[in-house]
Amino acid sequence: MKKFTKPIRISILIITGMMFNQFASAQWQQKSSGFTVIHRGIIEMSASGDSACYAISYNADSNWTFHHEITITHNGGDTWNAQTIDSLANNWLVGVAAFPGNKVHVLGWNYVTGGGNVFHSTNGGLTWTREAANAFTNPASFPDVIQFFNETDGVLFGDPVNGSFEIYTTNNGGISWSVVSPSHIPAPLANEMGSTFFSDRIGNTIWCATVVNGAQYGRLFQSDDKGANWYVRNTNLPEVNGFGTIKFSNDSVGLYKDNGKLYRTTNGGTTWNQVNYSGTFFCFDFDNVPGILSCWISTGGDANIPGNSMNGIGSSISYDDGDHWLTLDTAVNHTCVEMTSQFHGYSGGITSGSGNDGVFVYSFNTGINDPTANEITVYPNPTNGKVTLSTANSQSVITSISVFNITGKEVFSRQSAVGGEVTVDLSSQPKGLYILLIKEGDNFCQKKIIVE
Repeated sequence: MKKFTKPIRISILIITGMMFNQFASAQWQQKSSGFTVIHRGIIEMSASGDSACYAISYNADSNWTFHHEITITHNGGDTWNAQTIDSLANNWLVGVAAFPGNKVHVLGWNYVTGGGNVFHSTNGGLTWTREAANAFTNPASFPDVIQFFNETDGVLFGDPVNGSFEIYTTNNGGISWSVVSPSHIPAPLANEMGSTFFSDRIGNTIWCATVVNGAQYGRLFQSDDKGANWYVRNTNLPEVNGFGTIKFSNDSVGLYKDNGKLYRTTNGGTTWNQVNYSGTFFCFDFDNVPGILSCWISTGGDANIPGNSMNGIGSSISYDDGDHWLTLDTAVNHTCVEMTSQFHGYSGGITSGSGNDGVFVYSFNTGINDPTANEITVYPNPTNGKVTLSTANSQSVITSISVFNITGKEVFSRQSAVGGEVTVDLSSQPKGLYILLIKEGDNFCQKKIIVE
């Protein structure tokens, strides 16, 4: 059987006497995924913004048995509508790509006849139409990845057929797809295949990982022109157990995991060094937080698959590209994660059959608001220990300050009114990254500082 593989700025309510991870977990709100059957999990999500998200499912009871089911939200995750895409009967959904304007594409593998299918919706999932009828028509074809760079330019990446990886591109939103010539693709190795849910893209660049000899190791393929031409960026990814995930935060920095091992690149994927992280890195999935440098969320779930839950189930956050992880919650089945902005994101889950769970939503509006984030200045940063907090509005009053080190320990706290400008002295603290949680009136904001 084919083996499937697969910064958020958290503004946190400051409650005196509570530890960092306790109030951080309040940001995840459990919602009904729309699936009422027990143990229906979510394996992959694609959001077109804070409002709309599309998620494909799998059967957590049957070790990666997938479906042609999808669940959709158009109101930021408050409610989800689960549906079966009838036209994709006998298909396992292995990819989804969404865009604003209620546009979404899904990719499926036909486990009865072989080959693949691509369908799209232009009305938010109400109706579906087939596209790419010329793609993955060989019964030996296996589609692995669908990625879109924008609403018009996309890529389909599949296993080798007839001596070449099967890759297609579109530049008209899926109206037509063109096969990429084998001369523009590195030749496959013996027993090499693509890997589902093991791809990412930044700008016009896309990375797709492969596996060789049943996932003993793999190569990292890259295209810098939206899939028209490909080369091998890395020849040996240690994707031994088949539980890989790869994500980039920019053209240079990315994280990759093999089970509970975490690797980092700072040169676009050419070399990867293992991260000797502290704290708990949950290993089902992870995602960088748009707009926040060096910030990532990790999730762990589905104890039936040890490679995705070997570090437990829950979620954590890193502010330094994976060196340190602060636990957000534990004993919670988080599967895939999709962060849409600094203030909003989604996490898959696994249903209990109660009808009121199966997905999580991170929302900035869950009791925290941060309108003063750009009005509070912290300087100098980096600092030798002393920093000054100043409000842009002379009438504003900073009423509370808490400072946490990277392990989540509170190292400074002041809960009384301190006026519109205050100095915080961290000169007795070790060098490193610190998080300032600031209350101004009824509003909270977060700042990150470095002590040198």
